[in-house]
Amino acid sequence: MRLYLKETHFTLAQNSPYILILGDSLVRRSFPRDQDEQTLFGAGVHWGKVWIPGGSYLDFKGVASVLPEQFGVILISQDVLLRNEFWSRKRTFRGFLAMMRRTFKYQSIVKSVNHQQQLNRPCTARPDAFTKKVIENQKNRYLQVPVLSSDAIGLLRELNSKAEKVIVLRLPRSESLEEQLEPILSQFQARLVKALADEGIQLVELGPAMPDSYYCDGSHPNKQGREVRTQQLISLMRERLLSTW
Repeated sequence: MRLYLKETHFTLAQNSPYILILGDSLVRRSFPRDQDEQTLFGAGVHWGKVWIPGGSYLDFKGVASVLPEQFGVILISQDVLLRNEFWSRKRTFRGFLAMMRRTFKYQSIVKSVNHQQQLNRPCTARPDAFTKKVIENQKNRYLQVPVLSSDAIGLLRELNSKAEKVIVLRLPRSESLEEQLEPILSQFQARLVKALADEGIQLVELGPAMPDSYYCDGSHPNKQGREVRTQQLISLMRERLLSTW
């Protein structure tokens, strides 16, 4: 990942992003590709989006070493921080091998990130069994103690040492799915807010849950949902993080 960022987003200092978004497929589906919307936050404000399918904080370990001193704003997906691909997440053996290749082979990172080229591919609905699995996985994460692993906290500290601002971003799922996660969800979020505050990091929930029709499968926004999430992101950056523009 470090080499990928060096050769893509941080090749030239004058074109390096001021805003960097790190995440998984939810980030992929929630926002446009950075190369398609280079002026999303205004002329002269460079930004980048890097996502890994099913990514965890382990995938982004060492990213801080690529960042210049006094970097701008980093937004990192909450789901990434909760997903430990080695132990706590139920994965297939094939998925585990893919994660190991991403960790040690540069071309595997390139292949994973280049999946962004498929962003405009229509998303499809998933069977009910998929939604039930999502709910089960989310509840298991919300019940974990502590709320963040020492490695996840370590990543946040590394990023915080380089950036002016680090924001943990929660991207709500559909209204019906979020309802099924209560009250565990609210209880967990309260614990997570406190854990992040202890590290001097803010958690932002990007808008409320949207109607089911705004999602492909209850988790990943479709085109209509992406338009809403993108506008919410722009408002967040302009009103709360870039108020000095």
